[in-house]
Amino acid sequence: MSGNPDEDSSNVSTTKVTVQGDNVTADEDVIAITITNDRGASLPNAGGTGTALFTRLGLMLIGFAGAVFMVRRRRGRASS
Repeated sequence: MSGNPDEDSSNVSTTKVTVQGDNVTADEDVIAITITNDRGASLPNAGGTGTALFTRLGLMLIGFAGAVFMVRRRRGRASS
């Protein structure tokens, strides 16, 4: 086998394998393998302080824009 899928495609065979809990059944004789589920490396926390900071800054920007809008609106009414 060279590892090239185009060259090796004629050697591919399929076998139906059913797994239900610890029971494994197959249509043909198959080689039994054991796959263990290891924890591996710990992943970083998603979000955290970064999202809280952006949320606070966004709310402050919205509040500031609303205040500017209200001041300009009141000034427009007072000069009319």
